[in-house]
Amino acid sequence: MYYKNMMKLKNQYHPHCIFNSDFIDLKISFSGDGELVGHFDCNKKFQGYCERIHGGIIAGIIDSAMTLFLFGHNIVAYTVRLNIKYSHPVLVEKEAVIKVKFKEKQHDCVYNITSAIYQDNNKLITSDAKFWLVKDLNRED
Repeated sequence: MYYKNMMKLKNQYHPHCIFNSDFIDLKISFSGDGELVGHFDCNKKFQGYCERIHGGIIAGIIDSAMTLFLFGHNIVAYTVRLNIKYSHPVLVEKEAVIKVKFKEKQHDCVYNITSAIYQDNNKLITSDAKFWLVKDLNRED
């Protein structure tokens, strides 16, 4: 259900986003409780400092994954704040995993979401974001 919702809304509202294309090749799935899990290869073409993925690429992956997470939950929303803590570098030539989940719903219009990026089961990056609701397809208004 989550994946089907995500694909429908991605194609309807976000079809030309560079981070939703083959540029990153983010492989998305959803757990039974609705958490998004994305796998991506850390290709050298995304390198900033030697042997490390550029922080801007990481920020784009996080923002895109969070948006796709909301689409999976049948929610269309825009990013209004994104905080990222880069605790350790994401290394090139290794697969990385991003996990995204709800933190809380602040009120009817704002969703707080968290994510973390891992390599070799080590948490490297954490983030939280606020998204402003555009459309909740779960509600009948």
